[in-house]
Amino acid sequence: MKKRDLYYERIPTKLLREDFRLLGTFLGKVIKDQEGIIFFNIVEKFRLLSKNTLTDKNKSKVFSKISTEVKKLSPENTFKLTRAFSHILNLLNLAESIDASRKLNEYENPYFKNKNQNLFIEDLIEGLFKNKKISDKKIYEQATKLDIGIVLTAHPTEVKRRTLIQKYANLIHILEQRHLYKKYPSKIIELDRQLYSEIAIIWKTDELKRTKPSPLDEARWGLAVIEDSLWDTIPKVYKRLNDIFRKNLKKDLPRDFNPIQFGSWMGGIETETQM
Repeated sequence: MKKRDLYYERIPTKLLREDFRLLGTFLGKVIKDQEGIIFFNIVEKFRLLSKNTLTDKNKSKVFSKISTEVKKLSPENTFKLTRAFSHILNLLNLAESIDASRKLNEYENPYFKNKNQNLFIEDLIEGLFKNKKISDKKIYEQATKLDIGIVLTAHPTEVKRRTLIQKYANLIHILEQRHLYKKYPSKIIELDRQLYSEIAIIWKTDELKRTKPSPLDEARWGLAVIEDSLWDTIPKVYKRLNDIFRKNLKKDLPRDFNPIQFGSWMGGIETETQM
């Protein structure tokens, strides 16, 4: 594998491993406290069996073992085990998103020495400039013609509840604070208390919407997405694109460069806007 491919293969960094290990540890504590040691041991058994699928050469044998053990569970424990692994995967995704954000922050920091890491947008367009078969002028012209459509929807297929989305956002904030105050034990104690509390609430929260959202619910969800992420993210994406062309062509993208359009099906009516 080439060095430049590592980012796309999601090779875990040290901090990513630490974050996921920490989140997993607290999830384990919550499960033990809320469901008891017997169920906690069930989760641990299946976690270790699942881990063996990555290392054991005879994967079919491992999968067969998992299937056999699942059939021994009661319907209640099967349901709770499914929830446990769902949360494990959600926490892994959360840790990876924090790690990706960390990489971007380091890349944009002028004092950060390691500039060889790959970021998707930069690596993609930088690759085009290295391709001698495509002129710089052509690349610039095509960039100005970008037309990206993103549709916001909040219909029943969006199953993750806004309550959980807010809790995951809280976890991200706590982990970021934890990295900032890692040399201050008293701060870490308080942040760990908050971490346990948030994960405990997540465990006790029903993940699925049980009723169809009203048009007002859908509008609130869409506005929350814009306020929580898009409002800050879209300008940053434009700046990153512009920096690439300033670096390679010594020129900026047009002042009216605005390739991302947002559509919406919220409330059952299609609308379109730009940011």
